[in-house]
Amino acid sequence: MEAPQGGYFLAKRSYAKPAISIHDQVRTLAARGLVLADPGRAEHYVRFIGYYRLSGYTRYYADPTDPANERFQAGTTFDQLLALYVFDRKLRVLLQDALERIEVAVKSVMSNECGIKGGPFWLTNANNFDRGSHANILAAIEETLGEEKEDNKHVYLTGC
Repeated sequence: MEAPQGGYFLAKRSYAKPAISIHDQVRTLAARGLVLADPGRAEHYVRFIGYYRLSGYTRYYADPTDPANERFQAGTTFDQLLALYVFDRKLRVLLQDALERIEVAVKSVMSNECGIKGGPFWLTNANNFDRGSHANILAAIEETLGEEKEDNKHVYLTGC
């Protein structure tokens, strides 16, 4: 019996493409028209970022005349591809930082205001919510905690 490929979630799929070395992955990029000033440097980044993660950024440099979208526009360099990846990574970090600050601020304001009006356990009182939404909130908390709820008694809302 052939072993399933792709792990637990992809066990019913099989793939015809074999795994190839980092060197061959970089050669594939070059064969598709990507200009590599320093193939060793490209191999370094492909090794630690991943070919498929970088390949998501290649579509911005695809040759529009290639129906398969596998060729790069003439003159596209690895440094351009890497710069786009780095820009996206930095943007994601900035957004994550901003969103985390907003999330903490909203939770803090809600907790402070609702705690004053509804007591320290305002979240457990269904009367503080629109009809049905309290049950949805509790279900979401239950789902998030899952099997670990017994290990997280300090955050688990018992008796609701």
